[in-house]
Amino acid sequence: MRNPNAPFGNPDGSRADIDDVLHEFVDFPDETTWGGIAMRRDDFTARVIVGRKGSGKTVYLRRLQASAADANAIYADAFPKYVDDIQQNYPNTDLVVKFCNWFKPADLTEKWRELWRRAILRSLYTHLVYSDGLKHLLKPNRKKQLLETYSTMLPIPKTPLSIYSQVTEIIHQMRSDRQFVEFCNSPLWESLEYELATILHNAPPVCFFVDAVDEEFAHAPMYWLRCQKGLFYQVMRFLRDSRLGSRLHIFICIRDIVLASVFRGEHQTRYRNEPHIRLLKWDLEAIRYLLRQKVNTLPHSFFFNPQQENSSVSSWLGVEHIANISRNIEENIEDYLLRHTRLLPRDTVILGNDLCLNIARNRNLGIGKSPEEIIKDCVHRCAEIFAKEQLAICANHLSSDTMPARAAAHEYAEVYTSAKEYIATFSESLRALLGNFTADRFTRGDIDQTREFCRTQFGDPDRPFSVLWQHGLIGYINSTPGRPPVVFYSEDHLDDFLLPQDVEGYAMHPCLCDLVHPKLLGAPVMPS
Repeated sequence: MRNPNAPFGNPDGSRADIDDVLHEFVDFPDETTWGGIAMRRDDFTARVIVGRKGSGKTVYLRRLQASAADANAIYADAFPKYVDDIQQNYPNTDLVVKFCNWFKPADLTEKWRELWRRAILRSLYTHLVYSDGLKHLLKPNRKKQLLETYSTMLPIPKTPLSIYSQVTEIIHQMRSDRQFVEFCNSPLWESLEYELATILHNAPPVCFFVDAVDEEFAHAPMYWLRCQKGLFYQVMRFLRDSRLGSRLHIFICIRDIVLASVFRGEHQTRYRNEPHIRLLKWDLEAIRYLLRQKVNTLPHSFFFNPQQENSSVSSWLGVEHIANISRNIEENIEDYLLRHTRLLPRDTVILGNDLCLNIARNRNLGIGKSPEEIIKDCVHRCAEIFAKEQLAICANHLSSDTMPARAAAHEYAEVYTSAKEYIATFSESLRALLGNFTADRFTRGDIDQTREFCRTQFGDPDRPFSVLWQHGLIGYINSTPGRPPVVFYSEDHLDDFLLPQDVEGYAMHPCLCDLVHPKLLGAPVMPS
């Protein structure tokens, strides 16, 4: 049943009721045209779902989990599948930082991969021993033998444990990098893996679902990147594993910046166009399609004129164009709405809900606002929210970059990754930096004039602009035929971590303009 307070749906896919998720989901008809966002709900070849925060990774993972829980899904086994719940109890950022500080950067991804492998095997063991769906496969004497033989490696739980919980437990148990290396290098791991594979041979397929860590990721992006990158490599290894690969199925979500880092590595050709990876690439046309489909299923009680017979965006809002007084033009209503979002499903849902509720409130209370007034109020309010969130993410990124190498060891890493007051200073400095630009378009020379400010506030004259670029708040101006006039960081530019320099100029994202209020020059900036 549609929530009257959220007619466009719940913007948080992890909290929405699964029946609502499945009922309200917008299907894209053709994967060859739309890519990963057209992924079928029963496409179990999709082991890695990649996307930005707000791109719908959790929704896609929940659809897969719901399909896998259906005993009639695609596996043709004599047993029903064993499908675990989606795992979201991820470790704290300070633990992730602590582990990262144990090792040299060159070794870090491999150490995370080793940690994930041990955590997955430990979690699998607890499910085989304690879950109602699997424990009948183990005779009591076999269970006792496993625990006695591998007592130094296995947890002693009373219930099945998640993979995330085992990552946390292993890091807590280790006192140093040396102890972790000794733990991982035990020859018993090979024997344990063989034993678990033997048990799984007579078991139904076991499916684990590991959700992304979007909220924590923002607190320390470069540390969480290594954590997720290690998980990615381990999941891909399990796919090729001759013993476990056919019986243990692990489905994960990772951030787009993690896949970007993979693509920059020496094995990048192995993972480009990899059939087990689904990239949720939301561009202007995809979000336009999503918006139209959402409006098409909207009750007409949320339309500006409920008597309208069709369900287009213009009939919903009561206007086809909207006057842009600052630029002295009229804009198509769809373009006006969408360019103020980050081209993400979450933003579209938030903006759609806000418009619906304000239209209904205007009518029910007899306020008498015109469609344009309601639209402009809602768009400005939502764009400002999107910009503030994105700027906070940039501030988190920059603050974690300034963390001393031994902060975790001395237990003050949280100051750099979670302390609101400390991060707020970076956010304020970013707003002050952007305030140096009098217009929404600026040049490399304008950026160079801020170098001393950036060095003083952030310790690096170039880093703030690369972070703003990576998080989509500034783009570069482009005059190449067939390309967008302004290019923002996206799935098409995953390799480009640094803000391009040899370009004609730069532009702010439209939602940022609603926050810092620069002078608006030229045609509206349209993210693509």
